[in-house]
Amino acid sequence: MRVIHHGSHAHVVWSKGIAEIPTIPAHILDLASKFQRPPNCYALTVLLTTRCNLACNYCFQNTASGSPLTPSRIPGHAITEDVIDHMVRFAGQRMREGGFREVSAVLFGGEPLLEYKAAEALLFRLQSLNLVSATLVTNGVLMTPERLEGLVAKGLRQVQITLDGDREHHDAVRVWRGSGAGTFSTILDNLRYCCEVFDVDFMVRVNTRLDNLSTLNRLIDQLAETLPRERVHIYFAPLETSSVWAGAPMTSERLAEQLEDLYVRAVVSGLVPVVSPSPHGKQCVFCSRMWGKLGNVISADGDLYSCWDSAGQVGYRVGDVVDGYSQTAECAKRWVQCGYQNPCHDAESQAWDEVMRRVEPVVLHALQDLHEPNSVNAGIDKAVSCDGCA
Repeated sequence: MRVIHHGSHAHVVWSKGIAEIPTIPAHILDLASKFQRPPNCYALTVLLTTRCNLACNYCFQNTASGSPLTPSRIPGHAITEDVIDHMVRFAGQRMREGGFREVSAVLFGGEPLLEYKAAEALLFRLQSLNLVSATLVTNGVLMTPERLEGLVAKGLRQVQITLDGDREHHDAVRVWRGSGAGTFSTILDNLRYCCEVFDVDFMVRVNTRLDNLSTLNRLIDQLAETLPRERVHIYFAPLETSSVWAGAPMTSERLAEQLEDLYVRAVVSGLVPVVSPSPHGKQCVFCSRMWGKLGNVISADGDLYSCWDSAGQVGYRVGDVVDGYSQTAECAKRWVQCGYQNPCHDAESQAWDEVMRRVEPVVLHALQDLHEPNSVNAGIDKAVSCDGCA
């Protein structure tokens, strides 16, 4: 891939031909940092509820039994005012012990918007701890302006939703619990409305797997046609199950080429790409350090867990917000890291990171070159090759 400049215009040459790149604000080159914990900030992930209104067949919170449209899940809880009180006191104590003066929060579930009023109460209470960043991770089907208004007023600044491919593939997987109805149109309608109303960053995570790779070009086109493109950030992430990449290693040259093409297509379409490696246990702010040194994962009933993956799972509780961490040998065994349910997690994460290390400079170098001031003289073509480009 190469970027070609002609006067004030820029085009990208890639495997699908030549296309003009629309003007993109230069600040997008640092977008990934918006969705990460600010430095020197204590991190909280709070499961507002462990219940969910969807029936995604791959969800790590499903248990082994249950029907396809009503899969059994981890025990169902919803957060209460009492738990919020204890949680804020516990977090404040941990912050004082660690010398932290700011806190960030991820509102998680289940589906957190099932308890959006409790989410408002939590953000309001966290302001006493100097809340500097709040992110909502939602499936998007309940993401209406009415539900987001109070959250934004109390500090919500980022929202992440997930899609599973184009409309056809998404609606075969991410379905309403009970009815099995598809959710693609509802999510995109909600996302469009909220983008128009709120000045927050919306991130679309695209679950990437063997059986949907060929549909993701259509998904990018659908997003670009439907959404306010400058307001929507997009990234592709592996759906980690033990079988999803069977027969096609993540390290394959073809996978890297496909991801390069997808990211460049997003740029050409006017969407805002975020390219970053997939986090895993050694990097995770929660499970990489034992006993909550840098942050806490707190379930809706006030129990503490080592990471998102184990939160709410029977047998993985490591304490609670009233009595703190149970620093026993037994609880030390329960301190698992991201991806512990997938025996191939470490290998898959490392392989994905290798692919993304190739993809990242291809996309970011092109964008950086595009936005270099006075990088070319008027009327003179300038072709810039990127490291690792085809």
